[in-house]
Amino acid sequence: MHLRKHITAFLFFAFVATLATAQTSGELENVEIEIVKERKLQVPSVTRRYGKISPHASDPIYPPIIYRFNQAQVMLPDLALPVRPYKLKKEDFEESQKAYLRFGLGNYLSPYGELYYSNKDQTKSRVSANAWFDVFNRGPIQKNKSGNGQYGITLSGSVARKRLALSGDVDYRHSFWHFYGSPDVATTEAKELRQHFDRFSMSAGFNTTENKKSLLSAQAKFNYMADRFEARETILQFQASHQQIVREKQFIKTEASYYLINRQDLAVDAKSRSLFQAQSLYEFSPTENVIVSAGLGLAFENDTLDSKDFHFYPKVNASYKVTDAIRVKAFMDGNMVPVTLHTLTQENPWLAPNIAMANVNEAFVLGGEVEATVAKKIDLRTGLTIASIKQLYFFNNTINAPEKFDIEYDKGATERTNFFTQVQFAAGTKTSLAIRYDVFRYNTDTLVRAWHKPQSILALTASHLFSAKLRLSSDFTYISGIQAQSIENKSVVSLPSIADLSIKADYHFSKKAIGTLQVANLFNQNYQFLQFYTVRGFQIRAGLTWSF
Repeated sequence: MHLRKHITAFLFFAFVATLATAQTSGELENVEIEIVKERKLQVPSVTRRYGKISPHASDPIYPPIIYRFNQAQVMLPDLALPVRPYKLKKEDFEESQKAYLRFGLGNYLSPYGELYYSNKDQTKSRVSANAWFDVFNRGPIQKNKSGNGQYGITLSGSVARKRLALSGDVDYRHSFWHFYGSPDVATTEAKELRQHFDRFSMSAGFNTTENKKSLLSAQAKFNYMADRFEARETILQFQASHQQIVREKQFIKTEASYYLINRQDLAVDAKSRSLFQAQSLYEFSPTENVIVSAGLGLAFENDTLDSKDFHFYPKVNASYKVTDAIRVKAFMDGNMVPVTLHTLTQENPWLAPNIAMANVNEAFVLGGEVEATVAKKIDLRTGLTIASIKQLYFFNNTINAPEKFDIEYDKGATERTNFFTQVQFAAGTKTSLAIRYDVFRYNTDTLVRAWHKPQSILALTASHLFSAKLRLSSDFTYISGIQAQSIENKSVVSLPSIADLSIKADYHFSKKAIGTLQVANLFNQNYQFLQFYTVRGFQIRAGLTWSF
């Protein structure tokens, strides 16, 4: 039955893409330009192609996808398709323009602003500064009792020499939230519901530049996080990678990382957790149409949820070019995903104190996909990933304080499958369209359900250039199958499906000024990603970006 549904979905999207092709002409654009935050004020005039979305379904994703919860953030394997009250997207800036100022205002008393500056001569050294604030003073429930926002500043720099390039950055950000999922929210003061986080990080790294046959890079990073109560966490992180060219089309790639995590809370004494990981892959091309990489990975950690400290992962990745229009890929992988209070509170800011923490062990991941150019303007990708995951965590409401969430781990092995189909279409530089459909299935071992995980996601992104000055873009997302647990009798509660449409208009007044109007949650739905936390309804924001 599931296979029949997948085939039906596949045929439906292929049919939609075929109809679109009959009506439009041009070259494919690159969707990565929509995702990557570049700085350029003029409307892009070059022909680009959509970036490819990896089928790897990693749960959780690291670096983590950040949940905002005043907005919808869709978790796809390696892609975040946001449906939210957007901040103005950072437009593409010309190389001569190294600074910009952005400001705007929306309903729910939602001002935002951003200032960016970098030095003009970036051939040998680069220095930049970025400061911003993005605040929603009111939310969907009890006005300021459900408001949230953030502000921060980042300083970064890099120096390039003949043999070596150095880089570093310092970052501080503050965010605040409210526990407005409380049943007593109407009778509780806003300050009593407030939660906030202070996050500070600094990093330094280098990479070699002269020897093209042997490339080495390394980075050291320090993170500190504190919340309004007594939770504190420090993270020391070291990463290094090396690539050696053995001969033409043959490489050896080696990576290693080490995490030292120290966390304390109301009833948790400071205790260190460590994780060391390394992997080495040999990549070669036995024939003209085949690329293979194979190797080993290992991890050593001191978590207490499992009985093993040492983990071993075989890794194989193969790609076969059947024709110029069709490519088949398959992979076998495994990995240990670091889990910290820093990453968890970014996913869910309403966590209860003293939660248990353990790294997620992606013990075995097997997948494959087919890429095909079905027409001049249409790319099609479809694939399936099967994974066996240990210590996978889920968010579940606490019984005594339902506005807060505990972390529940599946202490056995969670079996997860992800089927996806993606169609990408573009007509020159004016029109682009991408549709993706994902189906997720979780077979938990010790838990009743995979709490707060979606079972299906349909995402559509479209953009059209109406003139040299006006571009309209939109995002639509439909999510279904999220389940939570009733706090009264522990029965299964199915949360309503989510349908969210956002539209954005950019108007270029001049080479230095862009006006933007954004509308989010056009259907005005008060849906929930997490039980008891409805998102804001219809949202509108207007702003201006000026470069100098």
